Amino acid sequence: MAELRQALQGHYQPKIDGLHAELDAAKADAASAWRAKEELGMELKQAFMKQVSQLNLETASITSKIL
Repeated sequence: MAELRQALQGHYQPKIDGLHAELDAAKADAASAWRAKEELGMELKQAFMKQVSQLNLETASITSKIL
């Protein structure tokens, strides 16, 4: 029984190790993609807020000319 266990372990352990390595790589890729998404979201938020501020300043200058 111990021989069978060792034979099976010897056969499947490299495959298991390879799958663990692939899983770790996939986790790293997912984390990298998540960070990139978060960074892009912050950049878009900053660009939006910049445009809102410019619009507010333009509105204020137009309003001050009218009044």
